[in-house]
Amino acid sequence: MKVISIAVCVVLLTASAEGTSLPLQEGDLPIITHGGDNPLTTLYEWDGRGDALVFPMDFEGNYSVEGIFEVMGVPNDADIVHAFYVLTIWEEAQFNVWATFEGMNLPQIQPISVDQDPYLFFSLYRWDVTPYLIGNGDYSFSGWGIGIIYMAALVVIYEDPSLPPVRVIMNGGAESLQYSTSATTFENFAGGEGIMKIVLQGGDFHSENDESIVFNGEMLAGPDSIYRSNLGHSRDYFEFDVSNFQEIDTLEFTTGGDWIGINLALLIGGRCMGIQAEPDTYPIEVPPGGSFGFTGYLTNPDDEPLNADVWGGIIYLGNYYPLWNYPDLYFDPYETLSAHLIQSVPNYAPDGIYIYMTYTGEYPASCDSSSFEFMVTGNSESSPGADSWEVEGDWDVDYETGQANLVSQSPMAESKMTVAYPNPFNATTTITYQLPEAGDVKLDIYNIMGQKVANLVNDHNEAGQHNVVWDGSNYPSGVYFYVLDTGEQKITRKMVMLK
Repeated sequence: MKVISIAVCVVLLTASAEGTSLPLQEGDLPIITHGGDNPLTTLYEWDGRGDALVFPMDFEGNYSVEGIFEVMGVPNDADIVHAFYVLTIWEEAQFNVWATFEGMNLPQIQPISVDQDPYLFFSLYRWDVTPYLIGNGDYSFSGWGIGIIYMAALVVIYEDPSLPPVRVIMNGGAESLQYSTSATTFENFAGGEGIMKIVLQGGDFHSENDESIVFNGEMLAGPDSIYRSNLGHSRDYFEFDVSNFQEIDTLEFTTGGDWIGINLALLIGGRCMGIQAEPDTYPIEVPPGGSFGFTGYLTNPDDEPLNADVWGGIIYLGNYYPLWNYPDLYFDPYETLSAHLIQSVPNYAPDGIYIYMTYTGEYPASCDSSSFEFMVTGNSESSPGADSWEVEGDWDVDYETGQANLVSQSPMAESKMTVAYPNPFNATTTITYQLPEAGDVKLDIYNIMGQKVANLVNDHNEAGQHNVVWDGSNYPSGVYFYVLDTGEQKITRKMVMLK
């Protein structure tokens, strides 16, 4: 666990009015319990390959402010998915608020959250400023109104196909606490590891030992380590490593004599094992009692080891039926594993179209999936063959340890180690291939007409695993083929680009 208690951006800040202190000082608040009635709610969700950055800053308390967010840490090839400009204002009633970003007037809006606890009248305002961000750099802003501005933040979510899949949820609000607890929840994280980023107000009264921040019952920080104004002027920013994900994740804030105002909590997590299922033939038509084959590919896209559950099932007439589950498989960094499986269809299976689903994650919460359709035809009560949904084949795993057994691969095994992920993909995908020995390699991309559109590799490669990114931004959506030629073997696989 780590606690970061420093500002995460360089801020050039000026106040266009005299600093006006909030009329709340130690001893001003009566000893009452308040808060917990206006918990943070989900403002934004995103699933993809990338990350979320938070750039907070504090103000001593001004009716009119201006400054510069210095955005750092966005990779050069990343795309900005969303950016939000947030202001927290102390106001006894909701007034008009004016704001600009990069010199452009932003619309007047109502606050997305209001806390009317006694003595603590906070509101949270949020603007979508995605069109104004192009990457790293300085971004000017201003805000003014009748209320007193105490906190500003810029939240930047970006997509980078070279990063592991993650889920991002931003919860926000204007919840004020004293001698109380407030909880906010996050859903559908698949496990692995993550990070919690929190923006707070208050915390300068240094109360006794009742204060804490707790995630799923685990204390992230307690007395004497939180609510300590690390941004200055009673504002705090924290980052906590988290790993104990559950089906519904709960973050709790507790205070004693300190009062705090909770503004933003972002959970970024669930480093994810990638999965892809490719049927032997397509389309698939199988009689009751018959079977079909497919190859499953698992890839750890991260530079850290990863554990994941892998499971599968079918969807028929809108209902999901589980079939198999391989729990707690261990993968080294960038490791890829494949298995050829034979799925039996019982002789009592009704005619119709089925969807075969495969998942990875922390069962039953998935973070990646792959699917294909198959059709059952020729139903008959007297159909011979299989009498259950059995699956034959196995992942090459030591199930006592969960360790994948990736010994040296023969050239024929090489084809099982060649996979594009994600697939289907939006503009960019990573092609992974395994070489049992060093040699000359060509990797080309062809369109559906058989025309070569790109050469990605034409060089001598060392033995081992290789990852190559193809950026298809300049090509239309459709079916493409990637062809790996090692001299001894030529491997062709299909991928689909959807923009």
